[in-house]
Amino acid sequence: MINRNWLMQLNYSVSISDGYQTDPYKIVTVVDANGDPLEAESFGAADIGVGDAHIFELRPDSRTKNALYWENRYHFNRDVLAVGYRFMSDDWGITSHTLDVKYRFQFDNGWFLQPHVRWYEQGEADFYRESVSAADLNTLDEVSADYRLGNLTDTTYGVKLGKQWKNNQQWSFRVESFQQSGDSDASELDALITQVGYTFYW
Repeated sequence: MINRNWLMQLNYSVSISDGYQTDPYKIVTVVDANGDPLEAESFGAADIGVGDAHIFELRPDSRTKNALYWENRYHFNRDVLAVGYRFMSDDWGITSHTLDVKYRFQFDNGWFLQPHVRWYEQGEADFYRESVSAADLNTLDEVSADYRLGNLTDTTYGVKLGKQWKNNQQWSFRVESFQQSGDSDASELDALITQVGYTFYW
């Protein structure tokens, strides 16, 4: 507690995963020198899908994540500002930054309006490859084409409208737009999120 209006939170966390990390359903396309997919028959690899050559991904058998989270909440006369920032890095080479901002306008009779903006940016893993060449197969110890391990940028923005009663009941409606972009076509995503909520306490 910084003062009667300002609350601050600072957390550091470590996550360690040891064992089988590979997704057995993820594959990586094998391409020629021009970047075109090789035919499975000519290459002798797994024939999956439309006949292009693929190999199954292989990830390291352990992963250690370090994350630092910093949050601030400031209460004005009636309104509340919440700002959070998270930094994450791991031994796969991924780093990410997340910034989350909410401002709650508190009106009379329990009504409130809360705009929300969230921004997320992620760097790719050391072994992330959208595709591999046949010449590189003998030199690869780990590889994955999973877009969730590549470069990503997410943006979320929206608003929440609600009403709170004195008997510990609250109704809310939230609508947000989510946009994601990255290195591959699979990472491109646009979504509209709507949510209706009702909470009560005895």
